[in-house]
Amino acid sequence: MKLIFPMLEENGQKMVKSICSTTVNEISVLEAKKLCSKFTLENVNACAFGMDSQCFRKTEPMDMRMAYGLVKTGSWGVYKYFLSTIIPRIHKVLNIRIVNSTYGNELLHMIHAFMSYRVKSGVVRNDFLDSMVQLKENAPSNGFDILALGANFFVDGYETSSTVMALLLFELAMHKEVQNKLRSEIRQSKELSGGKLSCEVVQSMRYLDACFNENLRVHSIVSTLGKTCTKSYTYHLKHRNTSVVIEKGTPIIIPISAIHHDPQYFENPIHFCPERFLEKKTLQKYTFMPFGEGPRSCLGKRFGVLQIKVGVIDIISNFELSVNEKTELPLKYNPWFFVVAPTKGIWINAKKILE
Repeated sequence: MKLIFPMLEENGQKMVKSICSTTVNEISVLEAKKLCSKFTLENVNACAFGMDSQCFRKTEPMDMRMAYGLVKTGSWGVYKYFLSTIIPRIHKVLNIRIVNSTYGNELLHMIHAFMSYRVKSGVVRNDFLDSMVQLKENAPSNGFDILALGANFFVDGYETSSTVMALLLFELAMHKEVQNKLRSEIRQSKELSGGKLSCEVVQSMRYLDACFNENLRVHSIVSTLGKTCTKSYTYHLKHRNTSVVIEKGTPIIIPISAIHHDPQYFENPIHFCPERFLEKKTLQKYTFMPFGEGPRSCLGKRFGVLQIKVGVIDIISNFELSVNEKTELPLKYNPWFFVVAPTKGIWINAKKILE
C-alpha cells in the first residue's frame, strides 16, 4: 500500500483540479458517481496496470463505458446471479454467463494486451500486473483464471469503490455536523504530521474510519452474500424450541443488508451515525460484514478502502459539500445492477474552501 500511495495522492489532486475547473459562482455542481468513477479508474489503471487513463481530461473514458456494461445486467442477469447463488454449480454445468459477454470479453482482451506488452517491454514495476504475469508463467492452465483475477480486481477496484465513495460523499453532504467533524480530524492529523499525508496518517483517522464503516452499513453494497457450508452444523432456533441441521455442501445466503438494518443490532438503523463505530466493542460479531467474512472475503479490500479514504480526504479538505436539488430524495436504487446504484444520480454542490 505504501508503494501505491503517491499515485493515489496524485490522482486525488487531479480530481480536485477537475472540480475547480467546473466552478460557476463559487459552486461546482457534481454528479458524485461519475466523479468518483473517474478517480477510481485512474487509480486502478495506474496502480494495477501502469496506465495513465487521463480520465479527468475525457468526458467519458472507454474503460468507464466498459465497466458500466459489466455491472448493468438487466432482469435476466439478476435472475442468473441469484440462481448461481442458490445453486453454485449450475452456471458451470449449463455454461451460464452472468456478466455481459461483450463487455466481459473486451475487458479480458484489454488485460491480456496489458500483460503481453509488459512481457515484451521487459518493464518491471512490482505492481499487480507483474504479479499476474508471474502467475501466468507458473500456471499449469491456459491462464484464463489469471485474466479473470485481473478482471475481478478491475471491477472491484473501479466500480465498487466508486459507488461506496459517492455514497459517502452524499452522506457527508446530508450531514453537515459529521462533515465538519471529519474535516477537523483531517486538519489535525495533517498538522501533527507536518502537513504531509501518508498511508499511516490516513489509517490513524478514527472518525474517517467510522464514517466509512457507517456508510457501508447504511448502504450495503450488495444485499446478500453467498457461502457454502464446509462442515455439518446444528443450528438451534431458541424462539421455536427446535433445531435445524445444515449439511456440509449446503448453499447459504446471508442477508447482509437486512442484518445491517436490524434494530436488534443497530439502534435507529436508518440514521447515519458514525459514532456507533467509534466503540467497536459494542458491535456484535458477524453483524457487520460489508466485505464478507472468512478465507474468501473481498481480496481488494485494502486497496479499495485506502483509495476511497484518500479521495474523501482530498475533497473534504478543499470543499464544503451540500446536496443539490437535482438529487432525488430518498435515494432510489436501480434493481438491475449487481451493486447499489441510485437511479437518477447523486448530485452534490462543492464550494471551494478559501484558506
